[in-house]
Amino acid sequence: YDGTGESFEAGFQSADLQLTHYANAEAALAALRLLQSDSGDKERKREILFRIGDCHLALGNLDAAETQYTMISDPSQSGLSDDSVSEEAAYRLAELLLFSGDVEGAAESFTTLAAEYTGGDLANDALEWSLLLGMSGEIGAETLASYIEAVLLQRQYRTAAALDRYKQFLNDHPDSPISDMAVLDIGLILNDGDRPHEAIAAYRDLLEKYPASRHAVKAQERIAHIFEVQLQDIPQAITEYQTILLNYPANVHNDAIRRRIRTLAENNPPIP
Repeated sequence: YDGTGESFEAGFQSADLQLTHYANAEAALAALRLLQSDSGDKERKREILFRIGDCHLALGNLDAAETQYTMISDPSQSGLSDDSVSEEAAYRLAELLLFSGDVEGAAESFTTLAAEYTGGDLANDALEWSLLLGMSGEIGAETLASYIEAVLLQRQYRTAAALDRYKQFLNDHPDSPISDMAVLDIGLILNDGDRPHEAIAAYRDLLEKYPASRHAVKAQERIAHIFEVQLQDIPQAITEYQTILLNYPANVHNDAIRRRIRTLAENNPPIP
């Protein structure tokens, strides 16, 4: 069905799998370049352009990735003028500063982004990086560099290597101020790798070892979500969601969690 919209979509999905699932950035890049000029849909064009930058990052070519993200941020070159496009391009460029070792420049860029796009999809992520990098003196340069190396491997879709690096980080720096973040990332990798029980174990490990972590509620939310979506164990999911209300009464998402509990209970009544 060459030349059809379905053919184009199949090509994009295939390229995306090459990058995200098989970690074959070269094959993904070649496929995306073939699709680049054929996209009439702005949203799909956006995804193709950003995926090309991600391919360069996965291949370790930070200069090419910077060129790509900078081009995307310029509407006259990319043809994309939405604020969300500018926000994502700025976020990716800040990441590149981080991965190239410019911690100060990355911190400034993330802080600026969080202030400029307060309601954006990536504002919270940018703020998180800004706060973390602001603690660089407390964390230590070597420890922070080790963590960033694991994050880079994860962004390059080298999940097995990233998982090993996070585990090594925890072995080398068990009492670091960001050890809880490493455990959180391990849980995410395991869950994305269709290992939900191991992901739950990682999140419970975070709750046990770092009870005062500001990421504890996020870990508990992810446990509840895994039971609900992946494992489809609704009674246990409800229990895990209720644990959030009990242990984290000040959590800003608690109203939404209460609604989620009600919906799950109504749609899944107990069997007599």
